[in-house]
Amino acid sequence: MVSLAWPVVVSMGLQGLFSVVDLFWVGRLGPEAVAAVSTAVFFSWSLIAVGEVFSIGVLALVSQHIGANDPHAAARVSWQGFLWSTLAGFVVIGIILWGATPLYKLISPDPEVQGYGAVYLRILVLASPAWFANLVFQDLFRGVGDMKTPLYVLGTALVFNMILDPLIILGIGPFPAWGVAGAAWASVLSQVLALILFLAKKRKPVPFAENRRGLKPHPKLAWQMIKIGFPLASIALVFSSVYLFMSRVAAEFGTTTLAALGLVNRIESVAFLTIHGLGLATATLVGQNIGARQYQRAALFAKRANWIGTGVGLLAGILCFVIPEQMMAIFTNDRDTIEEGARFLRIISWCLIPQAWELVLEGAFSGAGHTLPAMLISVPLSVVRVPIAWLAAVVFGMGPAGIWWTISITAAIRGSLMLWWWRRDSWQTGVDLDIART
Repeated sequence: MVSLAWPVVVSMGLQGLFSVVDLFWVGRLGPEAVAAVSTAVFFSWSLIAVGEVFSIGVLALVSQHIGANDPHAAARVSWQGFLWSTLAGFVVIGIILWGATPLYKLISPDPEVQGYGAVYLRILVLASPAWFANLVFQDLFRGVGDMKTPLYVLGTALVFNMILDPLIILGIGPFPAWGVAGAAWASVLSQVLALILFLAKKRKPVPFAENRRGLKPHPKLAWQMIKIGFPLASIALVFSSVYLFMSRVAAEFGTTTLAALGLVNRIESVAFLTIHGLGLATATLVGQNIGARQYQRAALFAKRANWIGTGVGLLAGILCFVIPEQMMAIFTNDRDTIEEGARFLRIISWCLIPQAWELVLEGAFSGAGHTLPAMLISVPLSVVRVPIAWLAAVVFGMGPAGIWWTISITAAIRGSLMLWWWRRDSWQTGVDLDIART
């Protein structure tokens, strides 16, 4: 489990660093630019959620078909996931190009934040087809147990992004100073590079469109992937949408609080995505063992992954509690933002262990193809964050601390409920593998 998990854990950590690198350089442009780009990250989560509708289905079905020793069906699943996710990416471009400005007007009353955010989002969304295809390729490689190729691709794309960011954000040497737009273009070009690398690395034993018959659109198989992927994708979509409304609540207390919300989220995302990576490795192991009808072994992998996740959550919690000011100072030199962000980090530090349970077991449920329980736990507790945060922060006068405590307590409840539901063993049935065979 560890040998499979470490490359995907590092991959997800690298994925989280993409937006962290953007914010590092954008932080030199002022708090308005930081607020715009940090809240745009919540929009990017929504984009990823749409792409994950198919990539989660690919991971579950490919891993189970590999476990059942049927690479031809796995190849059909992988191509269909690539086809339908890419089409979805072009649809998303049209929606966001039209709606970027109205969306930012909902988040912040500051015209400068609105302008920066709309520009960043309109450029970022151009990467959607490549972005969605990359998500499918990542989960395809992981489904067959190849965790190192996504690590290589994401690592190369991140290095490219790190080099390009300061050049076109700040205008170093012969490069233009594009500011916030430069950060977005660096992300777009990095996603395109990642897709080129995935296509170049695609080879056996990765099953992908092995024959012409498998190239035709397969609506039934697409629908099966949607049924598996939509519950977990809806978690990410609701989660990001809720954070947009939480951003609006935070904006009531000024740009400093809004910037603190975005920066803390980026700092926390390194641990979040690292544990999420452990969950993806767990999904592969659970899926392959269920495909081979080894249910007890699948449960054992999930249990051990949960212990590792607990350790990571404990370490992240200690760091957030002990050195929050130093972590905030990496991204901004604004004293008020550092102080507010440090208070937020200390409040969320104690919920990072149950959050680890949630992320690891989301992966276990997805590998089993039973993603509905995770949705039933996460979505309601995410939605209630908005009214509770408003009541605590505004009505009861707690200020920004009311927002921070709302986020922390609901995260702890979600993780605890996820652990309880997994132990009920209702996931030990697998999914219908005959659809991809016909």
